[in-house]
Amino acid sequence: MTNAESKLRRARWALDAGKEKDAAVKMMRGSRLILSALVMMMVAAMPACVEQPEAGSASQSMREAGDSAANAASSTGQVFVHAYQSAATAATDSTITARVKAALFNGQLTAAAPIHVTTVAGVVTLDGEVQSTDVAEGAAQLAQATVGVASVRNELTVVPDGSATN
Repeated sequence: MTNAESKLRRARWALDAGKEKDAAVKMMRGSRLILSALVMMMVAAMPACVEQPEAGSASQSMREAGDSAANAASSTGQVFVHAYQSAATAATDSTITARVKAALFNGQLTAAAPIHVTTVAGVVTLDGEVQSTDVAEGAAQLAQATVGVASVRNELTVVPDGSATN
């Protein structure tokens, strides 16, 4: 690989890593908007969800209303926690993907290999065509050794004799 090809590959990698980080930030901002809308809808729908007793005392009605409000608040809290965890996981996955790509780019066997990396909940998937089992195994080892990786799914296809496509 020439010096110019190496510089071009590094520039492409940096651009891909930047796009993944931007996507994670946009997802977190979008999650905040979705969360706000969900809370507003739950507050607006709360009166319709309260069942009206056929006959009962005023204290019983107040107790049931309080229980309904507590359940709605609990549900809202769970929605918030889930939205936050989803956004945090997406940001973490983007970071892991960038780290794995950097490790593959700097790896002796994997630097020139066209390997696609995706991460979901800490599980890294390697996909693409490589020239040997050594490259495929080396890529999996580099990915597994990367900080934050829970496990690696190696879906690399070995295509010998330099016939791997980009």
